[in-house]
Amino acid sequence: MITQSLLVASAVTRMVDPGSPELYLQLVIGLTFTKGVLQIGMAAARLGRLVRYVSYSVIVGFTAGAAVLIAAGQIHHLFGVSVKRLGSDWPGVLGEFQRLVNQLHDVGGINLRPVLLGALSLAGS
Repeated sequence: MITQSLLVASAVTRMVDPGSPELYLQLVIGLTFTKGVLQIGMAAARLGRLVRYVSYSVIVGFTAGAAVLIAAGQIHHLFGVSVKRLGSDWPGVLGEFQRLVNQLHDVGGINLRPVLLGALSLAGS
């Protein structure tokens, strides 16, 4: 479920200008609805049996990749900076780190409160 949401968000983010949240929301709802209809059709056709032919390593790799994307998308919150998406940013994980480095350079550093709170949360888990 989380990986499907991540794929929808990733696809729509590449298509929409960051300054238009209405269009972003419309596309997310439309793509989610389309994905749901396709899943219902696949379930009716009993295509779920094909999953047994996907190797375990592919499933683990896909799940690990989703975890890396989620972590990279949240790293700016850990440092307490607000990042802005630009059209010239790199895609994926590299783009997340590019935006983080650019924002840290512009702001002049990190905010220590979120870093300490994040470190305590990670240490406690």
